[in-house]
Amino acid sequence: SCCAEGMCHSGCECCC
Repeated sequence: SCCAEGMCHSGCECCC
């Protein structure tokens, strides 16, 4: 889990 609830893609791309 990279972002709490901001993950958009499978990677560590967070869209918070």
